[in-house]
Amino acid sequence: MKTITLIFSVFIILSAKKVTAQKIFNQKDSNATWQYIYPFGGKSYTLAIQSYKEGYKKELAGTGLNSTIYFGKNNGTKDQIFWKELAFIQYSEKPKYVDFNNDGIKDLLVFSGTGARGINEFYYLYLIEKKSHKLIKVKGFEKITNPEYNEKYKVIVGTGYAGKVNYSIYKIDKNNTIYEAAPSFEESKETTLDEQLDLIMKKQ
Repeated sequence: MKTITLIFSVFIILSAKKVTAQKIFNQKDSNATWQYIYPFGGKSYTLAIQSYKEGYKKELAGTGLNSTIYFGKNNGTKDQIFWKELAFIQYSEKPKYVDFNNDGIKDLLVFSGTGARGINEFYYLYLIEKKSHKLIKVKGFEKITNPEYNEKYKVIVGTGYAGKVNYSIYKIDKNNTIYEAAPSFEESKETTLDEQLDLIMKKQ
């Protein structure tokens, strides 16, 4: 019994290694389109987005997701995949780089899609750690509409357009998860956004 368990364990380990050391990037795929992003410069460390044709990936049916995002290192004949995840990508756009955690390093924004009337935009946020060559996803960020970082108050401001203009205030916790840092509020004709933020943040 122990021998069988040992063999099975070795099989699992070898299988996992095979998955993380196969060729993923720059493969022809008639059922998907690829977008490649190089957050650390050069073409070694790669964020690759594989967006499938509608109905191709049956296991994604009903999930609202249509893409797989890979982050790894291109080693020529083989790719070392550090992590992968499922995502929704409405269409590809040029990535943006904005510092969202106030560490002086611009982080990676990957466009996800738009909401009603195409006004509200949504993004995935990945914090960049240059020394360790890591990309860390900020969980929940993709739910924020039109996110911007406010350096004065060190908060993320989401602006939602739905008849009225609504603002939401967020921060990133130590687990790299978004949380609401202050109550949401509507645009005011009497005061500027900065004045509203100043009043709200003083109460926190």
